[in-house]
Amino acid sequence: MHFAEFGVVLMLFLIGLVLKPSLLWRLRGPVLGFSGTQVGVTTAVITTIGIVCGLPWHMVLALSSRAIAMQALQEKSLI
Repeated sequence: MHFAEFGVVLMLFLIGLVLKPSLLWRLRGPVLGFSGTQVGVTTAVITTIGIVCGLPWHMVLALSSRAIAMQALQEKSLI
């Protein structure tokens, strides 16, 4: 696990060395636009599926954030 985390950090460091701030500034619109659209569409689809299955909309959002928190706690052996 530690080697995998180190590999991810090293990969992000290398990407940071290659990426030019001017290019990142020019791509801010498309990156934020597509990311925001993806989050919005995914949230709408999952919420719709949850409502069709009989869950209230706020319960669907609570379950999605709980899944992330439970995974993080499980990885740290805190469960």
